[in-house]
Amino acid sequence: MRRFGVVVVVLAVAGAALFTSMIAVAETEYAVVTRFGRPVRILDHAGLSWKLPWPVEDVTRIDRRMQVFDPVRDSTTADERITADKKQVLVSSFCVWRVKDPLRFLVSVRDVERAEARLDDLIQSEIGAAMQLNELTAFLPSSGGAGRTNASQTETQLGPFMDEITRAVAASAERSFGIEILSVRVKRLGFPETNKNSVYQRMGEERRRISAEIRETGRKEAALITQEAEREKSKIIAEARQEAAAIEGNAEAEVIRIYDEAYREAPELFELLRELEVLEGALGPDDWIYLGRNSNLESLLSILPRVNDRAEGADGSDAGSREDDDR
Repeated sequence: MRRFGVVVVVLAVAGAALFTSMIAVAETEYAVVTRFGRPVRILDHAGLSWKLPWPVEDVTRIDRRMQVFDPVRDSTTADERITADKKQVLVSSFCVWRVKDPLRFLVSVRDVERAEARLDDLIQSEIGAAMQLNELTAFLPSSGGAGRTNASQTETQLGPFMDEITRAVAASAERSFGIEILSVRVKRLGFPETNKNSVYQRMGEERRRISAEIRETGRKEAALITQEAEREKSKIIAEARQEAAAIEGNAEAEVIRIYDEAYREAPELFELLRELEVLEGALGPDDWIYLGRNSNLESLLSILPRVNDRAEGADGSDAGSREDDDR
């Protein structure tokens, strides 16, 4: 019985040693092997590994997934910050982080709760320092054009402001705690009740100033466009008049050429047609020509020279002579 008991104890001790010597590492964690409390190696690949039995060596597991640190304050005054123009604002932020160096993380902060407490101090310190270097208007929505005014971080300096804080916090957190900071962002940006009205008035004045600048720019651009349009109009009209004069000159030259050709081909007919044109222009709607019963075309044409003379400037002839001419 004694021998059986010894065997049972030995097997139990061997089983316990074998069980405590196995390490199953998951994809979502680091395993830090410590020997009498001192870290000796890090297991960062998933799978089964071995170590010396407990209590010689032990394992501390550290979550390697991304963590969201969103602190909840007991008082709103804990988030108050002072800007460069001495305005009080309430800034609530959150942080996305993960463990990058598990050994440094274990030595410096050991667990998530202490790590987030240290991160909170670091973030609030960087935000407070950055706020003191910028005026309040740097964090207000800007007017990017009609219909575009909103509280998006991309339309203000708040986005670049938080990027700069992220870089500053990331450098300190990695160096001191082995933590990689992925992003620090503002969750809420508000104003204390004591100075909310003055802040809103300041915002209104800023919007009115921006509106006046936009209107003035629009007026200047409209004046430039109008001047350019007037110059273009004058240029087009001048070119059109020049082209019209050229067309009229060519047309008159063509008419002269046609008259010349007609005169050379049939000079008598040309003279007749010219005299008829003169007769048509000389006689008005109230003028009459009386022909006898036996009158022929020659008697009509015989008066053409006299009508022609009257059309060319026989302005001094009296009514009696005009009656003789008509007869």
